[in-house]
Amino acid sequence: MSTPDYLFFNPATTPIMLAAPISLPTVFAGAAIIFLFALALYPSSLLRWFQRKRYQYEVTFSLYMLTPTEKFIFSASSVLASCFSLPI
Repeated sequence: MSTPDYLFFNPATTPIMLAAPISLPTVFAGAAIIFLFALALYPSSLLRWFQRKRYQYEVTFSLYMLTPTEKFIFSASSVLASCFSLPI
């Protein structure tokens, strides 16, 4: 008499097979939903976090002494330079 197969099932070692692979847009959509949910629940703490990150960016690159127009030009040019330097 042989033992049934269901006795050998170990959830810790058996890989989970999804019906379809998860695509990158699905991951981005899920991250956006989580972000919006956090924004709805904690607007003040999230706003403080963004303000802190902007302050850190301005202090790191010495942008705090520039005018808003100069800050925009510097930021736009650095974003374009980083986009063009990425491999395709």
